[in-house]
Amino acid sequence: MEERRNYSDVVLLKRILDHSRGNWTRLFSILFISLLAAPLALLTPVPLKIAVDSIIGTDPLPQFFASLLANETSNDKVILLGVAAVMIIFIALLQQAQAMATWLLSTSTGEMLVLRFRASLFRHGQRLSLARHDSKGSFDSVYRINEDAKAIRWVLIDCLVPLITLSLTLVSMVFITAQIDGHLALVTMTVAPIVILLGYIYRPHLRQGWRNVWSLQSSALAVVQEVLSSLRIVKAFGQENRE
Repeated sequence: MEERRNYSDVVLLKRILDHSRGNWTRLFSILFISLLAAPLALLTPVPLKIAVDSIIGTDPLPQFFASLLANETSNDKVILLGVAAVMIIFIALLQQAQAMATWLLSTSTGEMLVLRFRASLFRHGQRLSLARHDSKGSFDSVYRINEDAKAIRWVLIDCLVPLITLSLTLVSMVFITAQIDGHLALVTMTVAPIVILLGYIYRPHLRQGWRNVWSLQSSALAVVQEVLSSLRIVKAFGQENRE
């Protein structure tokens, strides 16, 4: 149990996904709602384009909006300005609703994942040998149950879902850019491999650094817990400053 096993990222991700099997529907819902942010953001300039080009300027309305409005209405700039203002408000409300739905579903799903993972860690901790608890101390297990269990939420909701969302958004943007200007899309694609390579190079250093940070946090809080639980002994021997 004390041997550190260096699992690959794929193996670790597979184990996390297997553990969260009961919440896959919620995770897919979070992913779907998060993907709505991109098209909603693309709708934001539409009413502004109508106001600038067709109300202030003299360009005709886009065919889609012209077909929805009567001929008399499409030529009335006051009505068109009101339609553009309503569109801005409606799009803003949709964006706020999307953000709120994403936040609520992510928060509730994250707490469910952490609760289930903590319960599994607690069951596993009870099955460990007494020698292990004697060598590591009880607070090491407490710290892992209380703090390390949060990692499942960070991996699935704060990392995996945004990674998929941003990847799909990037692919869509490159595709659209390629339809407009192939050379510009090619320039855009040359940046992505550099960013991926830098992440691959620095990942081992960051991972080891985080392991050291968590180990130091566990050790420091273990001292606090042991001192406070044995405060009478510490005071009896006058060891407050040392501790």
